[in-house]
Amino acid sequence: MGAQNRLLGVGGAALVAGVAFNLKVNSIASGYETRGGYTQSKESDRSTYETLGWVSYGVGGACAATGAVLYLLGRRSDSSASASVAIVPSFAPGQAGAVLKGDF
Repeated sequence: MGAQNRLLGVGGAALVAGVAFNLKVNSIASGYETRGGYTQSKESDRSTYETLGWVSYGVGGACAATGAVLYLLGRRSDSSASASVAIVPSFAPGQAGAVLKGDF
């Protein structure tokens, strides 16, 4: 199995985990009205699950996108044209991301 397939698999799993965390957040929030109301402990748990959900979505999206790019570049390797791609992490105060640069 190639690296692109593993990245696509990890990306898909992380996206599914993000959905599961989001469902847990919604369950806790709906419990505020039906099962005893708001407590600081419940809010702390909800906040933690929300953060884990967003991190899972970010990791899943990045892995899936990288796997798709690697897959597409691998398919083009049979042609005589050469291609290169670089993914570079990018950080700033309060932000994190990636820069994708390629020559096709």
